[in-house]
Amino acid sequence: MKKVKVSVVIVSFNTKEILKNCLNLLAKASHKINLEVIVIDNNSKDGSPQAVKKEFPKVKLIKNPRNLFLHKAFNQGLERSRGNYILFLNSDTLPQARTIQKSLEFLRLNPNVAAVSCKHIEPGGNIDKTCSRFPTPLLEIIQSLVFLKLAQKTKFYKDYKYSTWSRNSIKNVNVIPGSYIFIRKEIIKKLNGFDENLKLFYGDVDLCVRIAKLKLHIYHLPQRIIHLRAQSINKLPKKQLRDIVRKDTFYYYKKHFGILAELVLKIVLSPNWLYWKLKKPYEDK
Repeated sequence: MKKVKVSVVIVSFNTKEILKNCLNLLAKASHKINLEVIVIDNNSKDGSPQAVKKEFPKVKLIKNPRNLFLHKAFNQGLERSRGNYILFLNSDTLPQARTIQKSLEFLRLNPNVAAVSCKHIEPGGNIDKTCSRFPTPLLEIIQSLVFLKLAQKTKFYKDYKYSTWSRNSIKNVNVIPGSYIFIRKEIIKKLNGFDENLKLFYGDVDLCVRIAKLKLHIYHLPQRIIHLRAQSINKLPKKQLRDIVRKDTFYYYKKHFGILAELVLKIVLSPNWLYWKLKKPYEDK
């Protein structure tokens, strides 16, 4: 048996058809790269695990009896993985073999780089401007305001979002999106995986903060994937989703900025949850 180079870990929740599209593309990519694919199903009710078992017998399938959400499920896949590199991938992506290959090559050539991501293309062809600097409590407050569109015009906010960057080049960044994280296994094992106190949000940001504390780098690469966005989380009841994003937000800022930051955010943000309720359903970061 050939030694596995890359373990692809996908968390599935009621996205059967798009999951099948993702797995079909990974099967094609495996002809060029030695991959193993691990799907963790969070108690889907749409026949997802049955479809994986029947149509993709080479895929390792973990069926959870309840929804463990994203980061705990990612860690399950990490524990089962055999590759030297791990690709944490959303089920609502269409990955390309070239993108995976270039990610692997970049990490091999740059030992001081812990993880990479790639250019995300929306179904209509637009570039999703992923990646950012590390968020701060002030930025969180700005993003919560009804006047966000005015805040977005400030240099402060533009710098945070790398607004002038096209995403068509290699760039050293602070934060990469959880939809495509290609990372060295020894690094994420050293960090004890994702923080399972974060159910759906800020797990990617938290991971990148901890990588930076190791004095290692994170890069965006210009190779592409198609990302349909938010296909799993939009299956959750809206109230549950709002509760999760609130708890994840406060936990993250308490962990990295202290209890005072958490308290300030609770005071400032709590009256604004009606604003979030009126917005379109949350999209993953």
